[in-house]
Amino acid sequence: MSEWLQMNAGMPKGSYLGLLTFIMLIDKLQTSCITHNLLDDTTLSEVAAKFATSCMQECCNELVEQTQKVRMIVNGRKTKETIIGPIL
Repeated sequence: MSEWLQMNAGMPKGSYLGLLTFIMLIDKLQTSCITHNLLDDTTLSEVAAKFATSCMQECCNELVEQTQKVRMIVNGRKTKETIIGPIL
């Protein structure tokens, strides 16, 4: 048995209230790009014209700023970029 520990913030991992709180936080994440949320993953999508400049970096910056406001952390090591379509 471990000692009692006073917590200043947080939720017990695996609790129902923790899951509902997480869903409420992740549901508020909205950027100027298309946003898809699935469990603890968020995907940003962009449809760009052939010679258009991408705004994906601005969308990523918006997402990181929003997560910081609610004290969530974006794991940069798990962040990936995928380009689908012709690259000129």
